Amino acid sequence: MALKALDMQKLNSRFQVEKFDLANRNGWDSYVDSARTPLFLFKRDYMEYHADRYPDFSIIVRGSEQIAAIFPATGSESRIYSHAGLSFGGLLASPEIRLRGFIEVYFRILLFLRKAGFNELIVKQIPSFLRHPSSEAEDYALFLAGGQLYRRDANLVVQPREYKISSRKLRSVKKAISSGVVTLEDQSLVDFWRDVLEPNLASRHGAKPVHSVDEIILLKDRFPAQIRLYTSHIGNEMVAGILVYEYGDAIHCQYISSTDKGRKVGALDLLVHNLITKWYSARLFISLGTSNREDGKVLNVGLAEWKEGFNANTYCHNFIKVSLDSDFESLSCHIER
Repeated sequence: MALKALDMQKLNSRFQVEKFDLANRNGWDSYVDSARTPLFLFKRDYMEYHADRYPDFSIIVRGSEQIAAIFPATGSESRIYSHAGLSFGGLLASPEIRLRGFIEVYFRILLFLRKAGFNELIVKQIPSFLRHPSSEAEDYALFLAGGQLYRRDANLVVQPREYKISSRKLRSVKKAISSGVVTLEDQSLVDFWRDVLEPNLASRHGAKPVHSVDEIILLKDRFPAQIRLYTSHIGNEMVAGILVYEYGDAIHCQYISSTDKGRKVGALDLLVHNLITKWYSARLFISLGTSNREDGKVLNVGLAEWKEGFNANTYCHNFIKVSLDSDFESLSCHIER
């Protein structure tokens, strides 16, 4: 069989790349709604809540005038991110696009970005527990483009159908129950931010939540079915809480926090246990978030082991950088005939 180099000159006719503008807003959102994984973070109402801080440079790829792929992105001077203001980004492509087409789409985007004056692309890929198997084609396309893995976060993820709580965690759950802890779905975002989340982050980590309480109220108003709060109480006092983002068969715990009083009686352990066994027992994945910092190079062992007590396993979240100064046209990609 002969090997034929991928003809980059044909990309202009097969796919057309354009920068997103407001006239395409409904088409963009409809495309996100039709995706195999409902990533509501890619909806314009979510992406634009902080548009003043993250100038949009999202891309639409068309094939036969229909949207074939979208690429949420923000631009900053000579660097472009997918996506600087979201937990993840990357290419969301139609299922009809197979491997060769995926490569062509990605290279068209890279050429478009270079022509726009950017010299580096940062891609926060969709975490592996949220990715459709076809999305692995993005890894191959980025490899061909000379992409370099510069960060890898470790998500600790529970599969409810295989849930097996550790004996230590089970004792903590029983302690919470005997201490009168009650768990429920809650609407009290202000109380959770003010009384639990912000004090906990400040005292234990010297940090603040990524979202202000006003921002998260706005987002929950826009996405009430996807953003949910669950809390633990002792009497009338909130002592723990988890803010959940729902993505179809998978959920992600965006914020997990407890007061000192809640920690002493296992209120957060009971809350996580009930997420897994009560509210989301039919889902495929429940992400308890990452346990590392400094671009993934420092692991918080205690936090990781706390999550592993719920039988959580590691799913990687990769961050790739691509130099847009590369000579993409001469990269060695061959197709067997």
